[in-house]
Amino acid sequence: MDTVIAAPVPAPVGVVPIFSANQAKAGQKVYFAECVRCHTADHFVGPQFTTAWNTRRVYDLYDIVSTTMPQDSPGNLTADQYLNVVAFMLHANGAKSGTDKLTTDTDTMKHMRIGLTENK
Repeated sequence: MDTVIAAPVPAPVGVVPIFSANQAKAGQKVYFAECVRCHTADHFVGPQFTTAWNTRRVYDLYDIVSTTMPQDSPGNLTADQYLNVVAFMLHANGAKSGTDKLTTDTDTMKHMRIGLTENK
């Protein structure tokens, strides 16, 4: 029997990502310590990222990053490090930080749309 993969569920329009500037700053450090070994920034900043992720949920990005990265040791970072990397990726693509932190509350993340072209 063939496996059917469901299409990603778009989040509602207007529910913007919530993360703090401190998380994005910490995520930048993690990115350059861990991620840059295998991933250049051009894959995660700009039109390529926006096209792929604009209609997706923050949860989708967090889930992929936290379960498949680093490539040589998936799931080996702390929950905060994964949250911070996601915050950095959002920030690097123009999402606005706030005072509230992105948390591991998956229900909340499932309601946040990345929506980088709408939320600037």
